[in-house]
Formats: sequence, structure tokens, C-alpha cells
Amino acid sequence: ACIIIATMAIAMAAGQIFGWTDFLSGNYDVTVPRDAEQAMKNNGEITRTVGPVTFTIGGLYCDGYTATASAVARMADGSDALITDEAYSSVGATGEDGEQAAERLGVDPDTTWIDAAQQLNLPLYSIRAVLEIPEEYAGSEQMESAMFNEDGSVTYFSMAPMDGKITGEKLDCNVRLRVAEINVNDPEAEEEAIWESQPVSIRLESPLDVKEYAVPENSGVDNALRLDSVKAVQMPAGIYLLAEYTALNGMAEQTFWSYYGMTDFEFTQADGGDFPTAMDLSGCGVIDQLDDWPVIRLEQMISADSIPETICIRLPDKNRTILKLNIKK
Repeated sequence: ACIIIATMAIAMAAGQIFGWTDFLSGNYDVTVPRDAEQAMKNNGEITRTVGPVTFTIGGLYCDGYTATASAVARMADGSDALITDEAYSSVGATGEDGEQAAERLGVDPDTTWIDAAQQLNLPLYSIRAVLEIPEEYAGSEQMESAMFNEDGSVTYFSMAPMDGKITGEKLDCNVRLRVAEINVNDPEAEEEAIWESQPVSIRLESPLDVKEYAVPENSGVDNALRLDSVKAVQMPAGIYLLAEYTALNGMAEQTFWSYYGMTDFEFTQADGGDFPTAMDLSGCGVIDQLDDWPVIRLEQMISADSIPETICIRLPDKNRTILKLNIKK
């Protein structure tokens, strides 16, 4: 799976939903909807110590299309140490977040974490906390990022896409925790990492609303792709626009990728403008999966208070035709 590393973060203490509000609003101007905040709070928190580092896991959310977790990592005994996600990068590599961390430590932002640990005569630990979704429900890309907090702790964020096929009341999965002490006197030395899995159970959120859009007959690209359906599913974290195409005339998957890219498929507002960015940071585009070829499923999460009455979908033809769709009456 492709892992997307979000490189910008802000230096704030983890909040009630384990930093998601600070992280998303500070970096992407995205507001976490109240219903999603409440869902994260309702899923509670878990504490697990791995070696010398204690992880407090929270920010848990799952709606079948997106799952999230975040973990605050700090020294278990309260001792002075440096904790980071990328020991070999510079302290200021993440922009404002790193620059503030460098200022607190009294080092130059271009100083690597290893050099900072040497200068300050402190031990250095590299950490990760990755949400692991069962393979049968997992999507293809996952987002990971870290935020350096004012108290020296680190909040590690993990967002996993899902295929929308899970049923039941909860998602049973794991948060994979990693701690490695870095040998600051010999950076080439192999890291001795400790990996442990913490089981978590996340309540599966139900749709708040579902609407289907009317698709004109014979919509798509002649003799290549047919647009079969478009619907919107409103979840606590946002609204998912879902479309299904069918590849025609025995088209092979490889042929599809040769002619079409992820940017060929997109939803827009009725006026042609882009939808506001939503919580989902894990997708590289709106192509969701090709597991059921020749069916092509597309997914895009948007930020809106309610399902739009009218949306547009761009068809992947040579004219980049924009099709306006209204909710079925």
C-alpha cells in the first residue's frame, strides 16, 4: 500500500480528540464535524507502554469508508528524551511545527534530530502508531503524519481508507506501535525496534442520510465506459460521493489504466467549483478500487452540511464533459 506522509503540522497539545482538530484545521483548513468529534470521544482511549514509551491511543473513528486513529507518545517514566517520527530528518523539516520544536529545544531548525540529541545530550526515540485494517476491508492508500506538542510529546496520526463493504456494529483491528532507540553516536547502526500490536474495537458509524442521483441513459464514454449510478452517503465525518462505471467490450484493466488516470474522474459543485476539502486525506484521487472489474467504483469525500441537491461529475472523454446530476425525486 502507498503511504502518504503529510509533512505539515502545528505544535499544539493534543486535544479531546487526540489532535485531529488541531492537525486538520492548522494544515488543511478542515473542520472536524461535531458528529465525528463525538464519535471519536465515544470510542474512548487506550494506554499501552512499549519499551520506554507510553502511547495513549484515541481519535478512533470508522464509517466503513474511512478509519482514523491517533496516539500520543511520551516517555513512560517522565524522563527527558527526544521523541520523533523521522530521526534522520531536520527538526524544522515540517515547517511551522518543526520550527517551533527547534525553538523550544534551542537548536537550529536545520539540525537533524540525531544532531539535536547529541547537542542536548539526550536519548532519542523514533516512534510510529499505524492503524491496521483487516485486508478484506482495506483500501489502497494510507496517511500517516506526526505533530510535535508543546510538552515534548508527539501525536502520531493514521488514516486508513476502506472499501465500504464492512457490515455489523464495529471494526476490530489493531494499532501497530513501534519504538526504536536511535544510537546518536553511531547513526549508521541498525535500529533495534520494538513492535507491538494493540487491539482496538471501533464502532461502525451509520449513515445520517443517503440520496441517489438521476443518471441519464447512455452516460459515459461510448464503447469504453458506462456511468451506471451516482449516490451520496452522509456520514458523521463528511459526505461520500460514490459512482459506479462499467468497462465495456471486454476492456482489460491494463488498457483502462493506459487510457485513463485518476485525475480523469472527479466531482464538482453545481457551479463547476471544487468542493471544500474534507477530513479524508488518504486518497490520491477519486478512483476507489477495481476489485470487481469490470465495475469501477469511484469515491470522493466532500465537506458539506447536507447532501447537495445538484452535483457535477466530469466524464473521462476527450472533451472532459461535465454532467450535471440532480437527486432522484
